[in-house]
Amino acid sequence: MNKKKIGALMMMAIVAANTPMVYVSDLKAEVTGDVYFEIYDCNVPGDVMDGEEFDVEVVLRGDFSNVTDEDDVKIELIGSCIAKMGHQTTPATFRRRNTNDEETNYRFFVINNVYTYSGNNQIEVKVTVGDETKSSFVNIDGKAKPEIVTAAEGIEISTNIINAVVGENQQIAIDLKNVAEKRVDGGILNIELENNATGISVKRPEVKFSSIAGGDTATVYTILNIDEDVTQGIHNLVVSIEDGPSAVVPVKVASSFMPASFEITTANATNFEKDKPQQININFTNIGQVAAQNVKVELVQTSNVLIMDHSNVKYINNIEPMATQSLTALLQVNSVEEASIPMQVRMMYINDFGEPQTDEQYIYLTTVPQAEAEKLKNLAPPSFEILATNTTDFMKDVAKNISIKFKNVGESDADNVKIEIVPNENVYIKDGSNVRYLNSIVAGAEKSLEVLMEVNNQDVLNIPLEIKAAYAFAKYDDEGDEVTAEEPAKREISIGNIAEPSGIWAVGEPFNVSFDVYAPDGAENLKLSVMAEEGIVPKSKNLFMINEIAPETTNRYLVTFQALDSIKTNTYPIEIKTEYMLNEEEVTYSQYATVSVENNVEEEEEEEESKGGVPKVIIGEYTIDPVVVRAGEEFVLNVGFLNTHKEKNVSNFKANLMITEQGEDNTGSVFTPIGGSNTFFIDQMDPGQTVSKMIRMYTIPSATPKTYEVSMNMEYEDDDGAAISATEYLGIPVEQVTKLDIADVEMERPNGPRADC
Repeated sequence: MNKKKIGALMMMAIVAANTPMVYVSDLKAEVTGDVYFEIYDCNVPGDVMDGEEFDVEVVLRGDFSNVTDEDDVKIELIGSCIAKMGHQTTPATFRRRNTNDEETNYRFFVINNVYTYSGNNQIEVKVTVGDETKSSFVNIDGKAKPEIVTAAEGIEISTNIINAVVGENQQIAIDLKNVAEKRVDGGILNIELENNATGISVKRPEVKFSSIAGGDTATVYTILNIDEDVTQGIHNLVVSIEDGPSAVVPVKVASSFMPASFEITTANATNFEKDKPQQININFTNIGQVAAQNVKVELVQTSNVLIMDHSNVKYINNIEPMATQSLTALLQVNSVEEASIPMQVRMMYINDFGEPQTDEQYIYLTTVPQAEAEKLKNLAPPSFEILATNTTDFMKDVAKNISIKFKNVGESDADNVKIEIVPNENVYIKDGSNVRYLNSIVAGAEKSLEVLMEVNNQDVLNIPLEIKAAYAFAKYDDEGDEVTAEEPAKREISIGNIAEPSGIWAVGEPFNVSFDVYAPDGAENLKLSVMAEEGIVPKSKNLFMINEIAPETTNRYLVTFQALDSIKTNTYPIEIKTEYMLNEEEVTYSQYATVSVENNVEEEEEEEESKGGVPKVIIGEYTIDPVVVRAGEEFVLNVGFLNTHKEKNVSNFKANLMITEQGEDNTGSVFTPIGGSNTFFIDQMDPGQTVSKMIRMYTIPSATPKTYEVSMNMEYEDDDGAAISATEYLGIPVEQVTKLDIADVEMERPNGPRADC
């Protein structure tokens, strides 16, 4: 039972500052025999509810020296609002009074009285001392008990979306609103998962809530345990109150999965003729990691492109991750003045959160010009005169540069010129591959190659050196129409100009990796992926499905990453990988960038566990001069070793630069230290200190052009002499001055010319 108290009760209770006080004024002291007293003051509480207990304070003033027994003082409370009178307490000061005391105030209490609402809140306070009785009247601020409604009548459960993250224990809040005008008693809220979603559990499935006044809102809390492998999307909670309402509360679970994203390719979208309908295929590949649902495709018609098959809107049910769905469209172009006509494709779909998404891209239709170009006459094919210089005075086992000049004496331009220098038992090439490439040699022009040669037999005075030239050229018939000729083997694409994040990046801080993809002879059906270690996730598109790259084209790509708080402080590789078909063979080619990540939260937690946490050394920064290393040349590598610990020193630090990759045909380690070893020593590193070390290295000529990953194995001791080891990684990009890959000869002039050395 609730209770309203006032005054000081046995020195254990005090009157609240806002408790109303009722004063009995103009009371006169009366003498009755040897005892006189007056009711000096009465206090009652304010805001008493029907059925609640309350206390009354009565202050008596008078001469009580002749009162021998404390029971001779009796207080009564009389009134229709008193359902039950409590019991009287006597102050200790009254019991300890001295018979010689003069007139004194004493505070008496009547406690644990029960109030009942009757419409009349007046209370008569009747005090009897000996044979004398006096009364005073006070009014109590009493109220009727409010009416109660059930939860079913008054409670409304909020169904607002709750956001959550995979791999975390997350507190969630659920609002309960009393939409009635009357109070709702408290109760128990039951929370469970709809359909028992795998990987999610409710830590507190039953939560108590207190009574809620009319129009008010109360918030209850519980905890969800969400595993790392929970599927991204909407997971429903069923929230109910016993004998009350229930509701479905959606929980939106986010993860690091790449959302639905599309690569659009076309087939039969070339050679459009004016006013002639042509059917094309449009392929939609979902390169994301979640499905796109209820896909609607809208082809945006323009004044120059008409859609001839009834509707410009088409539907696809779902496109699963890494799946392709295709549509056909019958199109007609009204003008062929432009060689390429853009057409907008608008996609609308539902993501895994149930949210509508829109993606707008363009496809391109190529046309056949209405007027034919001027016919070209049939020209004589290319033909080469080859002149080699500096071919005399060779000494055994001593390399020497020779110059080979190629002059096109034919009437046609030679494209994609491939030069093959055929070695024999007496002579071989010292500066890389025996196959070299020249982009083109126009009719009447000449180009030269420098080749480092070495002979191993001086007994032969004249050593023959066979040189083959393969090329492509345009050939026309008598009417001037071009005849398609076989082309030489296509050259590999390359990844270069890699811009990796410098410095140290914090957890949650986005960073970019950008690079160029160069296709000297073009490429088709290229898959380009940029992947990082576990704990580093892409925040932008990191998988590109490229239908075609035109010859001599360079495309630049940028991918944004972010480190999760589960990652450890370290330097991590990021792989840039291409997969495509080259000369009817599958080719996979990778380059690497690196990023240094610092997890301050992790380090702070480790330091809190014990003041003597283990110090950690990472590669805080490194530079390469020149930035892109050339095969057969030297370069300088500067490495900055960082002691990440905030308090502890590192001593006896040793680092070994490990190079495991070999040159072409296992011709030796790609990098070789010059003027020193591959080991670094540092006597001591203070907390937070970076110590830089430099090493000069040589790159072998046969190094394949790519970014090489090298490891740095580190060993050191902490302040207690405990041994610690760690490994960091660096990426060193290498390029070749000339192409090293030997391609198959697709077209070659028979009886190729020879040059004598």
